[in-house]
Formats: sequence, C-alpha cells, structure tokens
Amino acid sequence: MIRSAIEHSKKFFLEKVFSALRGLRKMFSTQSYEKVHRKKYKLAFVVCLILYAILNLIFCSLAQNSLKYDTVLLQDISKNWQTKAISNIRVDSACPKGYEEFVGYTWPGTSEGCWCGDLPTRTKNQYDLEDDLSEGSCNSRQEKAGCKEINAVPAKNLSIWGDVASSSPKKICIERSRDAWADVALDSGEKCSDSRMKKCGKSPNNVFCTQETQCPINDIRVVNVDLVKNPTALASCLTDNYCLVLSQSWLSIKILQYKRADAHDALPIAQLKMNEYGMCADSSQDNITPDREEFPLLKTERENCEVEKSKTWNLTDSVTEEDLFDANGLSSSMKYLSKYRYYPEPESGDDYKWGFYARSFIPWNINCRDKMGDFIDYSENIEILNIYQALLMGSAYITSWTLGIVLPFYLLLQVFQGDKTVLWVKPPRTKEEKRQSKEFARNWNYLFMFMALPFTLLALLASSKANRFFQGIIEENCSSSQALRLIYDLSKSLDDVYEDNIICLFLLIGIICVSLGFYGYKNWKRTQKGGMNRAGGGEESNLGGRLLEMKEVEHNNVNFPESLDEEEKRSNEVGRHHETGEEAKPHFYPVTGIMSIPYHYQNTSGERVEGAVEKGTELHEYHHQQPIKNDENR
Repeated sequence: MIRSAIEHSKKFFLEKVFSALRGLRKMFSTQSYEKVHRKKYKLAFVVCLILYAILNLIFCSLAQNSLKYDTVLLQDISKNWQTKAISNIRVDSACPKGYEEFVGYTWPGTSEGCWCGDLPTRTKNQYDLEDDLSEGSCNSRQEKAGCKEINAVPAKNLSIWGDVASSSPKKICIERSRDAWADVALDSGEKCSDSRMKKCGKSPNNVFCTQETQCPINDIRVVNVDLVKNPTALASCLTDNYCLVLSQSWLSIKILQYKRADAHDALPIAQLKMNEYGMCADSSQDNITPDREEFPLLKTERENCEVEKSKTWNLTDSVTEEDLFDANGLSSSMKYLSKYRYYPEPESGDDYKWGFYARSFIPWNINCRDKMGDFIDYSENIEILNIYQALLMGSAYITSWTLGIVLPFYLLLQVFQGDKTVLWVKPPRTKEEKRQSKEFARNWNYLFMFMALPFTLLALLASSKANRFFQGIIEENCSSSQALRLIYDLSKSLDDVYEDNIICLFLLIGIICVSLGFYGYKNWKRTQKGGMNRAGGGEESNLGGRLLEMKEVEHNNVNFPESLDEEEKRSNEVGRHHETGEEAKPHFYPVTGIMSIPYHYQNTSGERVEGAVEKGTELHEYHHQQPIKNDENR
C-alpha cells in the first residue's frame, strides 16, 4: 500500500513537471514571439528590472563587506582610551587586594577526539578510515579498528611570564589608576582643569592628569640577565623600587624594569598582552605563526593577521611556546597531546615564539581634545552604521529576488502565456481578472522599490556623516602616525561604503523613474484608446482607419467573450458573414491597430466557427481558420 502510494505520488509529480515543461514550450512558441514587437516596452522594462536587481545586489554587498574589519580597529582605539592607566605592578604567587591578575592569554583547551594514526595502513583500508584524527568520540567502526579516545583538555589562563627552569615562577599583578586617557581634562594653558589632580608628562601631547599621588607607569622592559657575567644584578634589582624579578635560575634571571610618567616623557601604559608571533591590529585577536598547522581539536580556530598594522604595541620580551606553557602549568597537557601530533613532526614547542607586549595610550593631539569624545561616540555607535548596512543588505536581497526574478517572470507570463496554464499559473480569463493582474504587478513593483528607499537613505546619511568626521581627523593630524594609518584605512573604507551607497541610491531612483514612466505610458495609452472608442460612436466612424463601415448580417446569434469591450465586439462583427452555401468570403474592411480579437459563431447547420482578427493586419489579408462550405460538401 505504501509502495503504491509512493508510485502514485511519483507519477503525479512527473506528470505535473512534464505538463509544466510543455506549457513553457508552448508559451515560447513561434506565435508567441510575434507578440514581442507589440510588447517591446514591457520587455524593456523587464530587462531594466533584472539589471537593477543584479547591480543593486553587487554594490550593497560591497558596501557591507567594506565596513566589517575596520570598525573593529576603531573600537579598539576607543577601548584603549577608556582603559584605566596602570599605576603599579608587582609579581607574586597570588595577587593582593586592589590588584588584578594579569591574564595575558587564554589557551582555549581542546575537545575530545578519536585517534587512528597509530594503526597500520592495512587496517585503515579495511575499515575505510580516511583521517588519523577526528573530533568527537570514536564511533563503532573506529572502536572496532582499534582507534583511541582522546580526552578533552580544559582551557588555561596564562598569567606567568618566566622561565621553565625557575624554582618559583610568579604571576604578574597590576594596579590600575582611577583615570583614563579619555577622562583627562586640560585648560588652555596645558594644565589640569582640576588643580587637585597631579600633572604627569612634559610635552603638550603627553600631558596626563591623575587623582593618584604618583604618576602611572609609562615604560616597561623585560631583560634576561646572565648571572655569570653580572653576579650583582639580582641584588641590585631587589633594592630597586622599579625592578621586579620574574623568574630566577642558577645561571640567569628574568627581570621587569619600569618607569613612571614624571621621570619619562611618554603617555601611560594601559594594556599588556601575550600573543604568538605578533600582535594584531585588533588586540582581542589571537595570532598564529604563518603556515603553522593548527591542532584540529583546539576549541578556538586562529588566523594569522597582518602584524605590520599593530605598531602601537611594543614588544618587551619573547620566549618559546614550550617555555611559556611549561611556566603556566601546561607541560603535562602538552605531553599528552603531543602523542596525537599537537605539533606536526618534526616540529616542537621550541619552533614557535611568543611575545610579551605593552601598549600606552594611543596619542592624540592636544588641539583635537574637543573631538576625542566625538571619536569615542562614533566608535561606540559605529554599530548603528553596521545595522543600517545590514538592513540595506537585507532589503537588497529581498528586492533583488522579487524585482529581478519573480516580477519579471510574472510580466513575461502576461506577454507570452496567452490562454495556457504555465507552471501551475492560470491565465486571467475575464477583463476584470486581467485588470487585477496588471494592478497587482504594478503595486508589487512599487511596494518593494519604496521599501528599500528608507534603508538606503539611512545607510547613506550615516556613512556620509562618519566619513566627513574621520576625514577631518586626518586633515588636522590629530593622532600619531601609527594610529592615523588605522584611521586612514577606516576613512578609506567609509569612503568606499559611501560611494557604494550613492550608487545603490541612484540605482533605486533610476528604477523608480523607469517604473513611473512605464506605467505612466500604459495609462496614457489606455486613455488614448478610450478617447478613440468614444469618438467612433456614429454610423460612419473614423477610428484611425480601423473600422470604416459596419454591415448588417443575417445571423445575429454570435457569442462574444465577456472580456471583450464594445470596440472589440464591433471588430468581431467584421468576421461575421452570410451563409450562402458556398465558401464564405470575408468582408474587406481595413482593420489596423486592433489587438488580437477572438470570435466564434454558429452557422446555419449549427456548427461552431472560430477565428480572430490580429492587431496590425488588414482584414483582406485575413482568412478563416477553416472555410465554411454547404451541407453537400461538408
């Protein structure tokens, strides 16, 4: 029974598909192509719709993609300015109250997996095992082949920067000031607006005001000291208030030296970070050594970034990955994962370098201090522009699909469909159905075009305003060369976004004008036709040469379709003739400029006779589909 139902459904579906294909073939028959000349304006309108849909989708996509990366850089600068300055730093096994533990990097951990790399090739071929390592638990086939389960390894915060040989590596703890670069308020004399605040820095662009009793740290260096060559280095560091011992071994020590803003003319340090290979322009991005093969089970997939864009970060020290992971308690995890090729042979942790980076506040010209707040507002509200562009992209998808595919197909059906059902779309039969079909297409067209207009204007205005602001930042040279390069890249992308939005707007305005012109022409043509019909009401009518004379005929039992108007009925009367028993001869009245008008009637023998008067033809060129003959010859 189920098989029978399936076969019946399959047969029904195939019948419908072949019926639709036959309908399409009939729709584009030779007779249908004769209508192309009469419908040339509608076909041109269809071509315009398709071109608009394609171009609109392309330029809206370009505008959306141009903005994604650079907005992250803008937000990173704003985050830097709003971060509290580092006022003190120390190393200890546990951070005291008031200090926060420095987390330079979070190793993401690994998922559980299945290892089949130790199996012989014959066994792999027997059980059709393609991959040596796969994510997730082993399936039944892998278990039967003898594959091993790999346990998940939890994530780990890296807060120790030292040496694996150290007897007691210590964490880095930092204390932050109550002040950030964005909070600094200066008067016209380059002095702190609040006299109770301490002024730090010497040059105008490095002035920083703080509520603390001492200036924040503005320089950090990590140094490896050979105790054999410098045996007093350890004692000197322990007595120096600006020196910290990060790690110690028999032959060497790693020390951290720092300075404050009152002794060193530079902006305070706000951020510290660890990263592999180099820092990215987006400080939150985890970098990876170029061409390094990432371990498949690692929970976070890393990508190599362009480190030349991260010149605002200063490298203070570097160590191997093996030393860094061992110092932070990951040695046992690495030994376990190394059995499953965490490092592709013959590589090891010594082949990859990690850096310890520090970043001061990104410089900002004192003459542009009044624009720093606007810069932060733009960076925080840049997501609004992203939202506007996303809305524009969504409307572009909808309008391109509707105006570029659905509506052109619907309009082409009106041209070529005739009285055939194509793809389950039934043709309009009556005059009212035709009117509703045309009105539906027109309203549909206007709805989706004007739906995209507000999103296009919002995206255009937002991108224009942001572009003008950042162009002004560049022209006034408000920041350092490194930061200005980032801002320049952002401004360039905003300029591209603005230009693409302009093109999207012009495309939309253009297709709206084309639509108004097309439907306006249709209305004008319909009005002209109605005026000509009203002018031809007399016995001797002059309809531009269409119908010069009406003849009385013997038979009046003609059945006209309901969709024909009075002019079409008068045109059909041309096709009627008197039955004489001989072959019927049509009347020779010139008929031009008329649409294809079908007619039918019954002759004296009760048989149905059909025909049509085609637009743009002379009646003396027209012949019935089948001549009418008398009963003897029928």
